[in-house]
Amino acid sequence: MFLHLRPEKDLKKLLTNSLLEGRIKRKGCGAPLLFVCLAPMAGYTDVAFRSLCAGFGASLTTTEMVSVLGLMHNSKATHELLFTEPNESPKEVQLFGSNPEAFSRAAGHPFLEKFDIININMGCPVPKVFKQGEGCALMANPELAYKIITACTKNTNKPVTVKFRLGLTADTINAAEFGKMCEQAGAGSITVHGRTRQQGYGGRADWNEIAKVVRAVKIPVIANGDVCCRDDLIKVKEVTGCAGVMIGRAALGRPWIFNEILHGGGSGPICITLFPNITGYC
Repeated sequence: MFLHLRPEKDLKKLLTNSLLEGRIKRKGCGAPLLFVCLAPMAGYTDVAFRSLCAGFGASLTTTEMVSVLGLMHNSKATHELLFTEPNESPKEVQLFGSNPEAFSRAAGHPFLEKFDIININMGCPVPKVFKQGEGCALMANPELAYKIITACTKNTNKPVTVKFRLGLTADTINAAEFGKMCEQAGAGSITVHGRTRQQGYGGRADWNEIAKVVRAVKIPVIANGDVCCRDDLIKVKEVTGCAGVMIGRAALGRPWIFNEILHGGGSGPICITLFPNITGYC
């Protein structure tokens, strides 16, 4: 199987354009362009780590999840989550909450102007988030989820994307239906973590369920879960037909994984211009 992998800036531009247009373009021999993105991880994907991953070829970087209420209240901690580096391009901010009006105001907030894409977290399984009706809890409330997505799309010209899981439990998997709802609400793409909330981060990601989402929608689907090497990338593409992958825990302590997957190589040289930026946050 031939995979046309491109980490260059034109791929990054293509990613943003494809989300704006709601589709993935193809280039040369009908080969699919696969995006290898850094997943948002609370407590890990700060500006220094994102900059490192971008330097190693990540097609897209995403902030830690940012509270829409914290943004409205001008929280200092929230502002710190929004620091970025020039080599993050394109860059995505991830928002979480449960109030459509707060999402609408957040989508047009001046602090988000520097981001290319707005992502909505509908997959966080953490109890304190879930109990507030946020994160993965929205998968059990698709009507509210729809209102949140449309509230964002109506107040920004940026692509709005959604990240969610397969469902709450193995018995209540609704990812395909939820994905269709996201598409109808105006999402430019969706990322599906192939686990349920009940699984947390244990067990194996079910790529077959992600494939059902891919078949159910016309917008790009990014697969998330258990992609740790180039072979995994090839397999998940074969199984799901996804437009790309999002890598989370596999990148921790190994930011060069993007270079390995894109080029089949090791850590390679780090651009020396990265160091002044990164050490500034140490």
